[in-house]
Amino acid sequence: MPRAGRQFEEGRTYHVYNRVGGGLLPFANEELAKTFVQLLRSVVSRDSASVFGWCLLGNHYHLILRQGPVPISRSMKTLQQGVTNARNVKDRVYGPLWQGRFKAKEVNDEGYLMQLVAYAHLNPVKAGLVERADDYRWSGHRDVIGRRGTPIVAVEDVLLLYGQRRGPALRRYRATLATVDESDWGGEGPGSLPWWRLGRPTEEELLRRKDDPFIDEQGRSTARWRPRYSASEWLEIACEHLGVDQARLADRNRNQEVVRARELIGLVGVERFGVKVNELARELGKSRDGVSRWIQRGTDRRAADADFSSDAESLDFAASEEP
Repeated sequence: MPRAGRQFEEGRTYHVYNRVGGGLLPFANEELAKTFVQLLRSVVSRDSASVFGWCLLGNHYHLILRQGPVPISRSMKTLQQGVTNARNVKDRVYGPLWQGRFKAKEVNDEGYLMQLVAYAHLNPVKAGLVERADDYRWSGHRDVIGRRGTPIVAVEDVLLLYGQRRGPALRRYRATLATVDESDWGGEGPGSLPWWRLGRPTEEELLRRKDDPFIDEQGRSTARWRPRYSASEWLEIACEHLGVDQARLADRNRNQEVVRARELIGLVGVERFGVKVNELARELGKSRDGVSRWIQRGTDRRAADADFSSDAESLDFAASEEP
């Protein structure tokens, strides 16, 4: 039986990690480590996620991600598959790289989040790879302290956890590093960490999230609710919104308006509403590879074309509002 899908919410922050199988240390290879970092940068930009911290070691990674409109399950699938493909090509092997699908734990307490950022950035110190976090290349620590020209970490958001002004915030960040370094759990695996031992928040705890922009005073989520659509339902909604006939999507028409509509419908439907690529292809009488190419072109166009990006958001909003 297929595994049950996991539910992740826009605006929530997650500690995400995974480990390589077979006792391998593939990221000891600099080129593969670079590939991981390049893919991570690309994925978080594509999916409008915010990174609060990250660290890559020889056989595992830690990410602290705040989800944007795209589920982190899609982001992590792209990242892990991309790294696996690069490793297989490099080593001329086939098969899986990771022990399984990634693990994720929501962190909704600001104090724990501050400790988590420090924990991730201290991993290479605890592993004995370097003496100081400043000396390690493959982590977000250098992003936070301003030693990377183009950071992956959302630096301003991270520093706001520690203070309103940059100088005091950096000092408090370093103080948190020292505190976690001295803790009895700073060198432990994720299962032993304080936030991983927590259960689901109680109703009372949800009510106390007064300052959370994604939770109202009654503890209800204010993040945009996106229903799951079948391929046929999605095509009906999207075609009506875009003013395009479904039959034109299915034929060989290369009119630019139709090509654009295909890319919007494929991208937004699969990325945000759980529409399956193979079901969408079947509904339109197209190949799965063909629809996948629409989505990839739509992803590239969104990054380069502000009007296309705006139209994608408009379609997302309209479909979210459907009863």
